[in-house]
Amino acid sequence: MASSRRLTRAFLNERLVPELEADTVQYFDHVRRYLFAQTWVWQKEVLDIACGTGYGSALLWRGGARNVLSLDLSAAALRYAAGRWKGLTLAQGDAAHLPLAAESREVVVSFETLEHLPTPHAFLAEARRVLVADGVFILSTPNRAIASPNSATPFSPYHTFEPLEDELRTLLSETGWRIDQMYGMRRSARIPPPPAPTERGSIVKDTRIAWGAYARRWLRAWLPPAFYTWLGRVRGIPALDMADTLITESTEGAAYFLVVARKMPSPYKAIG
Repeated sequence: MASSRRLTRAFLNERLVPELEADTVQYFDHVRRYLFAQTWVWQKEVLDIACGTGYGSALLWRGGARNVLSLDLSAAALRYAAGRWKGLTLAQGDAAHLPLAAESREVVVSFETLEHLPTPHAFLAEARRVLVADGVFILSTPNRAIASPNSATPFSPYHTFEPLEDELRTLLSETGWRIDQMYGMRRSARIPPPPAPTERGSIVKDTRIAWGAYARRWLRAWLPPAFYTWLGRVRGIPALDMADTLITESTEGAAYFLVVARKMPSPYKAIG
């Protein structure tokens, strides 16, 4: 899907498009994670698994990475990224079967991927395989206690698995990871909490053009900033910025977990 073509609602439902969603809380949530990851990428060989439209890979590149390989299963998302960002190496691939050699990357980043996969163990094992011995793995995933309260299965129709904190720690340990740091991601008090979900939704592939998102983009471009801010205030929509997405050392009640992990030594020794 070239960047010059109008995007559908289904395309936006499954991934972030910053130029159409730059003033939304989802935008700040997503970008904040990549700004956090910039700390680790200076002059490193980086893999961004499930890169989506490529905005995050571009941030990692701007953060000084030597190279960023942007991997996604969606050919449409990669076509969009190719038309929008420069300096990236794009590749199509499955997170559970990474098309890379062992120990070929110094930093692996994967945000909001784990919950979409039917085989999270395979994904985590693959991330471990391609990371160098002293490399860093940075991932995020929703907290089921907040995203799907009182349910053993996710409410989101796009998710197959959402862990609680103890489950995430166990899963990482079982797949050979040592957690260096686990943070909570939450939103500031200025953002009203969304209605708590009560049941699983259904996937509707809405192929109509996302005219609402384009209308917001055009309004931002055409209206004076002060008037656009006033209009949002009248509609009860606060003017948000990056400070409204918080990364805290406490994970209690956090909407997302943000983890920095390293490989544990393999318990097996090579023979021969």
